[in-house]
Amino acid sequence: MPRNKTKKSKSKARDTGGSADQSQNQNTAPVSAQDQALLRALHAFIVPHEAGVDGNIQKRKDDLDQKVSGPEAAMLIAELKGFMSRLTEQPTVPEEIKIKVELEKAFEEPENEYGANAESPEAITHEPYTSFKGWFLEQLHYRVYNEMPIRLLSFEQHGSIFEIKLLERNDIMALFEAKLPKIWELQFSSSVPLNYLAINDCVQYLTSYAILSHTWLRSNPGEITYSDWINQRFNTNDAGYQKLNKFCQTSFADHHISLGWMDTICINKDSSSELDESIRSMYRWYQSSKICIVYLAKTSMISEIHQDPWFTRGWTLQELLAPDYVKFYNRNWVKFDEDCQNDKPYRGGHNLLDPPCSPTIMDQIQHATTISKDELLNISIAPFSRRMEMAANRNVTREEDMAYSLMGIFNVSISTAYGEGSKHAFLRLLEAIFYSHQYGTLDLLNWSGLYESNFSPSSRILPSNPKVYTSRSSSIILQAIKPFEVLTMTSFGLRIPVLLMPAKSAKIHSSQFKARGNYSARVPVKYSYGIKTYCLLDSTISGPDQFAKFEKRKDIFQHTFAVFNIEQRNGKIYIPQTCIAILLDCNEDAGKVTSTGTVEHVRTKEPIVFKMQQKINVETDQFVDVNKDGILLAEDDLAKHGMQLVIKYL
Repeated sequence: MPRNKTKKSKSKARDTGGSADQSQNQNTAPVSAQDQALLRALHAFIVPHEAGVDGNIQKRKDDLDQKVSGPEAAMLIAELKGFMSRLTEQPTVPEEIKIKVELEKAFEEPENEYGANAESPEAITHEPYTSFKGWFLEQLHYRVYNEMPIRLLSFEQHGSIFEIKLLERNDIMALFEAKLPKIWELQFSSSVPLNYLAINDCVQYLTSYAILSHTWLRSNPGEITYSDWINQRFNTNDAGYQKLNKFCQTSFADHHISLGWMDTICINKDSSSELDESIRSMYRWYQSSKICIVYLAKTSMISEIHQDPWFTRGWTLQELLAPDYVKFYNRNWVKFDEDCQNDKPYRGGHNLLDPPCSPTIMDQIQHATTISKDELLNISIAPFSRRMEMAANRNVTREEDMAYSLMGIFNVSISTAYGEGSKHAFLRLLEAIFYSHQYGTLDLLNWSGLYESNFSPSSRILPSNPKVYTSRSSSIILQAIKPFEVLTMTSFGLRIPVLLMPAKSAKIHSSQFKARGNYSARVPVKYSYGIKTYCLLDSTISGPDQFAKFEKRKDIFQHTFAVFNIEQRNGKIYIPQTCIAILLDCNEDAGKVTSTGTVEHVRTKEPIVFKMQQKINVETDQFVDVNKDGILLAEDDLAKHGMQLVIKYL
């Protein structure tokens, strides 16, 4: 289809007198094809006249008189008329808006069994319908069985009665198929024919559903479950039914939607396979919804939104991030902001259907979550450690849900296994991220912790939960870095390539430290008891020791910085300007550390981030910060600078 569109635009350029080159330029020019035609007409009329300025005045006057009555003038007048007409005409309405208007008009008309004036499906046998129907049904089938929830609430107003039903996928499919004759009627009668490019828009519109984000009732009786609904074990006066009814009525009245999803009633939690599918699909279901209605049961005023418990729950993070459209309602089911259709930034941009988000509510969201407008627009721009930080202070009822609720945010899927414990569930989440993403996974090591409970039982450098990511460093960007190889969990720990840089720390003047090669760094490290500054790659670490007389002093420390944000480029090792490292206590000599050798992870209060320095004066040992291009070294040259590349199990 895009190919045909291109041909059409080129044909139009030829009709207005443009060359092939001019036609190609129209795609990037700031003016339309019609306006370019006007400019060409002006050029044809004026330029030949100006070319004769130096000639005889009478001749120029005769030429001008001839041009005024000639074809150039006629072309110029026609183009000027068109230009003036375009200045006063109404703005073009996008095709998707026309389709929406036509569909709304069609489905507001009274229906007979098969639609307003439509034939029955059996009566329609001509080939175009068969082709159209097949394509439409294919798109519809994919949407219902792959992008929509397992079951949905269906609700309609019949006089004074508001009817609510619970539909399975097959029922949902049948509901949409019944509307096909009316769509076919629209195909022939509408001023906006439903071409194949528009079928997807049509399917999206027909299958629109609202989705609820809320905190569960703690009272008894509480929420209405799937089992309660099937067995009719509920009272319409109970708070659970009132919430369900209000959600359906709000979706219908405020958003003109007759389908909805609510986790309490639409998931059969007695089925472990259905519960597993629902949890793994939850992010996608919120993402595919037409509108996410957020019900803040504890809040009445817009200025108090940030205090609502909704912002403290683990599952509601993805429910805020996933949908394109979100609308916040207070405890009485009244919109906090009546003027805006959307309370969060819309990632698709703004047009007639997408007014700007509410600035007041946006401020409240940022106050409650620290999530920026850009992050709300597109969570994929946020580094992995930042996404973990967003979840750090949230709570869940089942401990494993702290990991399960983050699957969609990292675009991974893991099976659910309640009873495995939060640490094991979180470790499996990290493993899935390592295997699913080529870039950015090193950022999951951008954290620090002082206590044993902070660490995974399977690794000395992986955390046991998202809470530790509040210590992440925002001064380093790791999202664009691709590790040498996929980070892999083994029985020995996380298998990871690191560049070892031995270092010494002592209360000795820095002039007594001498770099072994051309690179060094002075790095302050924050411990629970204070800060110690290390000098990296000092010559005394291997070789004659200038500090022999200080060896008995307790303020001398020798540790190894394991830099992990390194890359392999054209067979060489790339060391960036800004490095991030893990602090190790190696039992082996500097430069002779092995993959399986015993090392201890030294815990620090903050991630270790520092800038490498390069020697610029050999005689004075003067160093400056490495430029933004970083350092590129052959692996054979690492040793002469005191570095060692090794794959460790940490």
